[in-house]
Amino acid sequence: MEVSPDFVAEIAEEIRKIVANHSQVDWTNNKTIHDRISQDIDDLFYGYEKERGLKLSFDTIDKIIENVKTVALRRF
Repeated sequence: MEVSPDFVAEIAEEIRKIVANHSQVDWTNNKTIHDRISQDIDDLFYGYEKERGLKLSFDTIDKIIENVKTVALRRF
């Protein structure tokens, strides 16, 4: 599947919303919130696979989730 820049931007915006929705005071040390972010991102990719045919390996999704959390912990 060819992934357009607009689709990548859509995915990035949805992930940004997920992180923003879970951000709260002292969330950076809260494993429960980290787990919710991970689950919501995983669900997002599952939805994209079902609805739009985006196929990513579990390893790729896990790497994306870990990278998102690393960046989010530095920026939010």
